[in-house]
Amino acid sequence: MLPILVALWQSDATVRGAIEEQIQASFVGAGSFALLTGGDLALDAAANSASSTWGIHAGGRFAHALGLSLAGGAATPTANGSFNAAGTGAWQLTPRAQLSVDMQGSIASRFGVRAVEGATAIDPFQVGNRLTYGLGGGASLAAIVSRRSTLRIASGYAQEGGLAADVADAVGLDASTVRGEVGWGWEVGDRDTIVPELRVAQTHFEHAILDVDLHRGRVDTTAVTARVGDAHAFSRRLSADVSAGVTLTRSAMTLPEASIRVAASPEVRLGITWVGHRARASGSYSFGVGSLGPRIAYGQQHSVAAELSLRPVQGAAWRGLRLLATTRFAHGTAEVAVRPPASSGAPATKGWVTTTTVAAGVLVEMPLARGLALRSGLDLQLARGAIDPAPLGGSPGIQLQTVALIGITGTLSTDPARTVRKDPLEEEQERERAQPGAWQRMEDRARAYRPRPGDGSAPEVIDADRAPSDAD
Repeated sequence: MLPILVALWQSDATVRGAIEEQIQASFVGAGSFALLTGGDLALDAAANSASSTWGIHAGGRFAHALGLSLAGGAATPTANGSFNAAGTGAWQLTPRAQLSVDMQGSIASRFGVRAVEGATAIDPFQVGNRLTYGLGGGASLAAIVSRRSTLRIASGYAQEGGLAADVADAVGLDASTVRGEVGWGWEVGDRDTIVPELRVAQTHFEHAILDVDLHRGRVDTTAVTARVGDAHAFSRRLSADVSAGVTLTRSAMTLPEASIRVAASPEVRLGITWVGHRARASGSYSFGVGSLGPRIAYGQQHSVAAELSLRPVQGAAWRGLRLLATTRFAHGTAEVAVRPPASSGAPATKGWVTTTTVAAGVLVEMPLARGLALRSGLDLQLARGAIDPAPLGGSPGIQLQTVALIGITGTLSTDPARTVRKDPLEEEQERERAQPGAWQRMEDRARAYRPRPGDGSAPEVIDADRAPSDAD
């Protein structure tokens, strides 16, 4: 407890640190590998009162590499790292209404982020090393308007770019997005919540790909999405969400010449979540139109994601033994121009840029003593970019990075219970208890559409255990 820092509030802070040795192999043109020595540090803090709740997370990683190249090309950069921070807050305005805010920020080198931390795969059209940044925030208001319905209004802003890069034009703003959305959650019976939504997003791309020769320029895209979702509880621990709708986009290219594209695309999503005492598993599939990357612009994309958190051995002595596994796959296509020679006088025709990205990781923690654990893992990130018709220089090809690590991690907390990992079900219930009283009822009726922090993505089920059921 921290009664001096946060008077009359229930609060705690937890710090985790690790020292790691890593072997990293990268295949970007010429193959290279490196031995890395480094570590990471993370802080989690929370404070709760009867009418509000706060949460802060900050974490960073740094590793120094001895790089070697198998083919005499550029070796892996000698320093890699990342830093991220996020904060959330919620205020109970009235017994039936709550205001929530969230903020995020991150800095990362090209090889500094791991798939198990939610990293996206390497940009297939990126050349050389690059230090990127991202920042964003949002606010939402949720209110119970009747016994079975909840209104939610939200807005947000996000921005991505480069702070330093081997290529001069890769520094500066890449993309910025302003979004707003409104949703109406309607509880139908004890097991289903229907959620109609309307979302508007305005995205500015500073270095979007304009043609098959990879010329870049500015693109401004307005996207309007209308969709309907349903969250269904099969049992107290198994739930699913499904949504379908349509997205209308209008993209204006301002460089090198002005043109406008208008398109309509269907949007679907299917997700499933299961929470048990010692395991939590989730998976999702989605298809729709959206940004393929801050330096690519809008296109249609298939996405698949799966996550598993598992405590494989029963008993208090092995409570700290934990396995985390995650995998994400995305395949997208964006329309670009094919420009004939200027002397021909022929109009530009249509070409395509295709991106395929895979990120997968496994992390295992084995307890050595209370607050001390051995950690090992394997991480893979793959990216492939293709251009049709192929330019004279060819497509970028496949970029692959793998990292194997082993290290020791320690945990310190103002709450001694937090030095030992909780069961997945206990972690889920703890998140529920941290919510102010009336907000729990609103989540029951709107569990299908609380957004993931920092993005305006499709709905996800956030409560798999409170839904009433006669089966476990």
